[in-house]
Amino acid sequence: MPIRLQDRDKYLLDLLADDFLLLSREQIQELIPRGIRRTNQRLALLTGHGLLSRRDPVDRLSPSKVFYFLGEDAVDVLNVDEDPSGSAGRGRGTSAIRTCGTCTSSMRCTSSSSPTRRRTTSS
Repeated sequence: MPIRLQDRDKYLLDLLADDFLLLSREQIQELIPRGIRRTNQRLALLTGHGLLSRRDPVDRLSPSKVFYFLGEDAVDVLNVDEDPSGSAGRGRGTSAIRTCGTCTSSMRCTSSSSPTRRRTTSS
């Protein structure tokens, strides 16, 4: 069953694509105020549908917080073009998710040699 994205969900995906690499639940609650239970439900739903991914603590020496970042399916939501012509690949946030080939993650590319490191916006 497809997820019905709320404006707050889209805003969170935009924040992760444009401004942040990782966010904890507490940080998300500061940016998008709602109760802990509701925040956890939405994060679980977005994670279950592949729009977000989680970075769980690896061992007891890692930070004990869970961090969220863009999931592989977020690119479909972020690439929705305002232009009805449907030209693919020109949507907002494409450069934030695309990787340079050196990177293997769907997160923001941090490679200094990456041609996609520089942010581009659709015109």
